[in-house]
Amino acid sequence: MEGKVFLPDYGSQRVGRQYRGLYRLFDGEEWHHVLVGGLPTLFPSQAEAVSAAKDAVRAVLNPPITSHRSADRAFIEAAASWFANKHENRAREQIARKRGVRDVVFVEVKGKRHANKT
Repeated sequence: MEGKVFLPDYGSQRVGRQYRGLYRLFDGEEWHHVLVGGLPTLFPSQAEAVSAAKDAVRAVLNPPITSHRSADRAFIEAAASWFANKHENRAREQIARKRGVRDVVFVEVKGKRHANKT
């Protein structure tokens, strides 16, 4: 998009006795028709066509925010646990880095637990 200037512009095109709403987002870009249900829509007046073009640009620039719910219970619990312990884990890692302490991993060999520093 080098060389394009963001400059929303609105217009209308006369079709018989009605008008089509037009808009473009960038200066020098081709005009886009206002679509309702995937088809260009005719409006009875020029003001309504321009108003619909403004609404279409608003919809392009501000899409609706959606959220989704996950049905995977294990994922939800793991994410909640991670969020709950995130700050504690980060603080523990930072202290270990500053002190030069290596991570301690416990390894079980023949039923006995041994500390293995990594």
